[in-house]
Amino acid sequence: MVDRWRSLPIQCVGGLVLNLDALSQGTNAPGSAVILQNYEPALEGGYKRILGYSKYDTNTVTGDANAPVLGVKVGLGGVVACRKNGTSYDLRFSVGSGWTKINTANRTGVVTKMRGIDSAIAGEAVILLDGANPALKYNGSTDTLINGIGAPADPKYGAIYKNRVVLAGYSSDPSELSISEPNSDTGFNGANGAASIPCSDVIVGLKTFRDTLYIFCQNSIKELTGTTSSNFQLNDVTTSIGCVSGDTIQELGGDLVFLASDRVRSLGATTRIGDIAFGLVSQQIQPFIRGNSFTSLTDGELSSVVIRAKSQYRIYTNTAASAENSVGIVGKFEPRASDIANVGYVWGTLAGVKPYCADSSYESNRELSVIGHPTNGYVYKLESGNSFDGTAISYRYRSPDLTFSDAAIRKVYQKIETYTEVEGDFQVSVRLILDRGTTNIPQPNPTVLSQIGATPTYGSAVYNTSTYGQLQYPTFKTNLVGSSFTAAFEYYGTDTNPPHRIDAFQIIFAAKGFR
Repeated sequence: MVDRWRSLPIQCVGGLVLNLDALSQGTNAPGSAVILQNYEPALEGGYKRILGYSKYDTNTVTGDANAPVLGVKVGLGGVVACRKNGTSYDLRFSVGSGWTKINTANRTGVVTKMRGIDSAIAGEAVILLDGANPALKYNGSTDTLINGIGAPADPKYGAIYKNRVVLAGYSSDPSELSISEPNSDTGFNGANGAASIPCSDVIVGLKTFRDTLYIFCQNSIKELTGTTSSNFQLNDVTTSIGCVSGDTIQELGGDLVFLASDRVRSLGATTRIGDIAFGLVSQQIQPFIRGNSFTSLTDGELSSVVIRAKSQYRIYTNTAASAENSVGIVGKFEPRASDIANVGYVWGTLAGVKPYCADSSYESNRELSVIGHPTNGYVYKLESGNSFDGTAISYRYRSPDLTFSDAAIRKVYQKIETYTEVEGDFQVSVRLILDRGTTNIPQPNPTVLSQIGATPTYGSAVYNTSTYGQLQYPTFKTNLVGSSFTAAFEYYGTDTNPPHRIDAFQIIFAAKGFR
């Protein structure tokens, strides 16, 4: 005879945790996850299936067949994109209704990535860099080559510092900084106050943060101080770590985050604490980063964005794998992270998104995040729609192997109650996994949680009979059959339904006795 029935409520919190043993995680972090694919740690709590993406412009960026979109830059009320077109690498601009070429002179050589920065030194403009041609300034109507006296011929990276443009990453000296004349975004003549500074390490990215310019190098990180060509000086932040790719550097949560040579780190924590070990932010998912060789990828295989409205940092990969098998990570900044994370970020993984490049910014009082496709010529808008441009989104959340406080006692399971938030049609499978999925005992079949037509969708409901955008919070009660020492629960599916959130779940069980 079993003991009386008990309940164990589990709050979905802590994100993906892969650096704990099963017993500790199942006992001390029951709301964390061992699989969290295409679920994001939500602002409201719990785990929410991610939004999809849709075409930013229904026209492709003009270019060669199967050529990647080599770069995207959000700015000037639209998006600039770069793509190879015959013998030229064209820069084109769109506000969502067709791509207009903006470079007057052909851009040649071999371009592997285009990057851009915003400038307001001489009016609103973007400065575009491709590592094979002179930097180009575009103000929405006119393009200007930055190729005067002292200007680098082919910079890859740029930043704005003290009302000057700083360029780096050029072929003649990949370890040197070029700083423009005061209050100029095109002049680099030393006679007018421009400067060049040797860096002693190969530069892979620049970022201005809190009025300081940080120089990310292959094996070190430096900062630039001073205000004039006579007192500019480079100082070491650390000589113990470097940055894998400048395309992973983002500002979020009052720090700079980036993919270092071993894992994702926080520069703010590094400089504030004075010990680089305290700059780690991804130890919970280090097995995933290592297993997918993130730190050995090249510039063309890495891109990142921040989704500011969600306090999110995302890294995408573009490898030889198909889009369905491409992976990424999503981290949500939490000033008060769970005891398990306790580092400011909780994590999940991404699958099915394979961009060549990415960018995000605020435009016209709205946040816009875009990615460029590696072959088909489209630029896509993230956080848009319920599919990957028509392809269903696959998602999966698996809890730890729960011990119910004692892994030595056998339990009998009666019911699971799942607390959700839904925005529309909802159909998710849930299954009970006994004793870590061992094949020695029968594993129960999954059950489908379903609520069709939960909330009318604009464009498909009947006018004056429906309420649009209304969230619902149904609780799904599912009977369970099974007995084991540990139990895990997995929610999964593949669909084009609106996002849903798994907020918490509660298991009704009874203790049977010791082994």
